[in-house]
Amino acid sequence: MAKKQREKKKRSKPLLEDTAATSDSGLARALGSTDRDTREKGLLVLTQWLNSHPDASQNEIIRLWKALYYCFWHSDLVSVQTALADRLSGLVCTLSPTVAFVYFSAFVVTMKREWPGIDQHRMDKYMMLVRKFYAASLELFDQSHWNVDLIRSYSTVWKDTVVLLPYANDLGVGLAYHVCSVVVSELEKMVEAGARPSHDALRAVLDPFIEGLRASENKVLLKKIYSDVFAEIAQRVESNAEPFGSMCDVQSLAQELFSLGSHKKTKSKNREYLYLASSDVEQALKHAKKKTVVKKSKKKAAKKEDEIPVRIVQEAPEEEEEEEEDQVEKTIAEAPKSQENKNKKKKKKKAKSNTGSEPASGSHENGIDATPHHIDDEPSQKIRRKSVRFSLKKNLVRRIGQPPFPENVRTPPTSKPKGSALKQMPLASQNRKRMLTFSDAVDEPSSLEAKTKKKKKKDVKKKKKKMMMSES
Repeated sequence: MAKKQREKKKRSKPLLEDTAATSDSGLARALGSTDRDTREKGLLVLTQWLNSHPDASQNEIIRLWKALYYCFWHSDLVSVQTALADRLSGLVCTLSPTVAFVYFSAFVVTMKREWPGIDQHRMDKYMMLVRKFYAASLELFDQSHWNVDLIRSYSTVWKDTVVLLPYANDLGVGLAYHVCSVVVSELEKMVEAGARPSHDALRAVLDPFIEGLRASENKVLLKKIYSDVFAEIAQRVESNAEPFGSMCDVQSLAQELFSLGSHKKTKSKNREYLYLASSDVEQALKHAKKKTVVKKSKKKAAKKEDEIPVRIVQEAPEEEEEEEEDQVEKTIAEAPKSQENKNKKKKKKKAKSNTGSEPASGSHENGIDATPHHIDDEPSQKIRRKSVRFSLKKNLVRRIGQPPFPENVRTPPTSKPKGSALKQMPLASQNRKRMLTFSDAVDEPSSLEAKTKKKKKKDVKKKKKKMMMSES
């Protein structure tokens, strides 16, 4: 047993250089190995092999990507995963344009094929890998000064293999969902890094998602494209955030979405989402214009306030003090006049009350002195004044549907009670009145009965008239 273990230890692993020079099979075995050192050697030889085979077919590179998929599968630590993702995605920018395009398209095809087999424990790192490759493609566009033809060639890869999936099985549709959530955020990062894409370039980047809204039959994917791409664009337009501020012609984008929705061949579900996207973008553009107008008006007002001279500001409080002094003098001068007018009114009221009194032989009735006064030898009648107090607590109105009031409270028949209704009555008489009103309300005929009686009377009168006419 000891000899066998020694032999296993002495066995040397196959050298990668010998096999990599002849074919890609040895390179694929090295990249998919469980040993970390052999995988590292395979990654070092990968760039050399790709540069030395510019005429490599897509099938050969797809075989390599099968091995790279398992190479990324075996990386467990987060630091190792991020470093490997950066190395694999960075090749898109370093390789020649033709090889980089084949390499990128093989990656997309492999991820679509293998996406349903990724478990929940490894899904996060593959989502990170897809994000890194999408960001690397945007960096390549920036290096080419946002060449529209190059962008369209890469957009067709996403459109044909991911977004417009085969309608029978929809395998790898989760990859399309993830790509939709990546687009806007990665474009923002590129603009923050200093990129300046044109409107045509942005339109070419968004082409797979516009085409997906127009032609896709997957309802969940339609909703995802609308919510994660075009709704996010509308939010950026409203806040005037780049690249959807001055760089993109948002009005033409909204019109294009509307024209695609109004086409005869578009289906009803696709038309609905196209109209929603166009309306959201247009409304966001209107709100952004209103905000800019308000900001300009505020700036103008602030400039005018800054231009006001200091002399006027200093003179303003002195003028206010002079106005206050004038008002005080006026009130002091008008005070005795107002008192005199009040005294005159009181005297007039007393004179009127004295003229209305009648002689009563020095007697006092109800606390009012009766003094003799004669005008043209005609006796004047005595006026008795009743002091009435009105309070809502003791004068309540009975309404239909309310509970009855307590017995010590009297309810007058109208909403405006008079003085006589304010007197309290004994409880017995109150109860009698309530019973009477209740019985009257019960005995009153309803409106329908009254109408029927009137109709009967009219019919009887008509019959009598007819009889009289016939006899005559």
